[in-house]
Amino acid sequence: MRTRMFLAGLVAALTLAFVQEGRAVTIFSGIGLGDEERVPDGRGSGMGGAGIAILDGQNFNRLNPALLGAFKHAGLSLLFAAQERSVKDGLVENRLSEGDVGHVRMVFPYRKRMVFRIGIEPVTGVNFAFRRLNSTAVEADTLKLHTRGGLQALSFGVGAPLMGGRLFIGGGMDAIVIGTIQESWTRSFVSIDSLYASYSSQDEISRRHRGVQFTVGAAYRSKAGFSAGAFLTPRAGLTQTRVLKTPFGVTDQSSVRVHLPTTFGVGLGYHAPEGKWVAAADLTASRWQSVDASLYRNAYALGGGISYVTGKDDPLGRARRYPLRVGFIRKALQYAGLGKDAVKETAGSVGVGLPFRGGWGRFDISFEAGKRGNVQANGAEELFFRQTFSIVGWPR
Repeated sequence: MRTRMFLAGLVAALTLAFVQEGRAVTIFSGIGLGDEERVPDGRGSGMGGAGIAILDGQNFNRLNPALLGAFKHAGLSLLFAAQERSVKDGLVENRLSEGDVGHVRMVFPYRKRMVFRIGIEPVTGVNFAFRRLNSTAVEADTLKLHTRGGLQALSFGVGAPLMGGRLFIGGGMDAIVIGTIQESWTRSFVSIDSLYASYSSQDEISRRHRGVQFTVGAAYRSKAGFSAGAFLTPRAGLTQTRVLKTPFGVTDQSSVRVHLPTTFGVGLGYHAPEGKWVAAADLTASRWQSVDASLYRNAYALGGGISYVTGKDDPLGRARRYPLRVGFIRKALQYAGLGKDAVKETAGSVGVGLPFRGGWGRFDISFEAGKRGNVQANGAEELFFRQTFSIVGWPR
């Protein structure tokens, strides 16, 4: 029965993942590759995204593949996120809404020696809109840009326990083969010649990417419940195929080599006896300046949080225990905005877990609110409210 339910969940998860579009992230956006996505699991979403050192066999955080070695049973994580944003510059304020499937992750232990993970992951996401009116030219024009999409990957990972379950090592691979970034540039002109009162042009650009990104990680757990972890994702080269379509029926195709940055991180965790308390703090960095120093800055993220589980441990699973979570996030994004100062992001998060009857799974919900950018320093800012919904199957 459990195997049938697992397979049914797998089919439903894959169906949802393959119909997804790139998730909108921020107005401070890169068009060629999009915004780097580091989607935590349902528990981590309520804990400030932290978790690269939690070794309790329930951690679906994919940044550190060594965490897989702590799993003793098969599991499934399916996440959906929705975001509301209030965006403004010095003159205009707009409200935006978007949502999408965040990830599908499945874990399979093999003979207590190795644990495998397979999933579908967002690598970057972008949903960017821009409008500029130029009234000083001889022929006034309005330029509009709309971009959407992102990169997705088939993700594979393996982790193994060593030293009697104290040391864990792992590796991962993202095959970036899914997703396209679509751009639409529209320019409308108002002519001073009355015979041609107005005319417009539109160019459409599609960017497809192919490549592989690797990750290695390690983690160590002490007898006192403390743990430490680290991961490294080396710089990866992607082949970008750019297809340009003009309003005159001209199609031009070209290929260039683009890169994702080297990313690394370290984390600390604590797992109390009986699972009552879980705490984590992570620090990650991405060297975007090595990709293109004229466009990017190096990005940093600091996140931390705690999770408290109500009730007492019941080996028979008769009592329903509810995890309560709180966390914080502080980031420096890779975009400088319109000014010289880096775009900063500060946010707080809360979450709760709702276990299903029978102990076969849990529904996690979290809320995150914060501010990104500053009008004076970056030319624009946005207040955001993100809701994350996650289903975890067969946690132990």
